[in-house]
Amino acid sequence: MGDISWKTVLQGLKLAIIPDRDARIKATIQEVAGPPLALRDARKRLFLLASAAIGGQPALISIGEDAVVCVISLSDLVQVLAGPPPTLADVMDQARTTRA
Repeated sequence: MGDISWKTVLQGLKLAIIPDRDARIKATIQEVAGPPLALRDARKRLFLLASAAIGGQPALISIGEDAVVCVISLSDLVQVLAGPPPTLADVMDQARTTRA
């Protein structure tokens, strides 16, 4: 994902007027969450997946053919959906602090 938080990227894409916005949002979540876990594996690791989600690391669970569920903390979801999109200054500040 690089130096910028996945939540910041999603907030920026939320209001972006670009033709492939949905695909970019999906790709961002897939990149940070990693490959989907099979349902059986996810059941075994549910507590760990939920704990990681609370810590800001979403996860993907494959339920069947082309059916994937995203595990994300409620606070992260609210931040992405309700928070304002980042300003250029926010992005630049975040990039500077993660490089240091």
